[in-house]
Amino acid sequence: TPITVDLAGRGYASAIVVVFGPDGAPTFGNQPESIGDLYESTLADTVESVEIPGSAFSDPGLHAVGVAGMSHSDADGLDALNTVLSKVRAGQMVFTPVTVE
Repeated sequence: TPITVDLAGRGYASAIVVVFGPDGAPTFGNQPESIGDLYESTLADTVESVEIPGSAFSDPGLHAVGVAGMSHSDADGLDALNTVLSKVRAGQMVFTPVTVE
């Protein structure tokens, strides 16, 4: 069963979500895979939700789900920096245990 992480109304521009299975190996992650993906992820105004597919929880046992709501800088908030293709992202990841039977 998929899990939807509700971020509505929190003002996050993007979110990074990871899931680690019972053996400690990652089973899901939506982190950018390339510089292009990273830049594209800074263009959104807000993120309302992230869906974690049910396949991330295919093995029974304890899983760790990490969610980091990300804030992004605006070009006018950067002083003395080249703002062409530049952004600053910041967030804090919080982990929650999920048990699958």
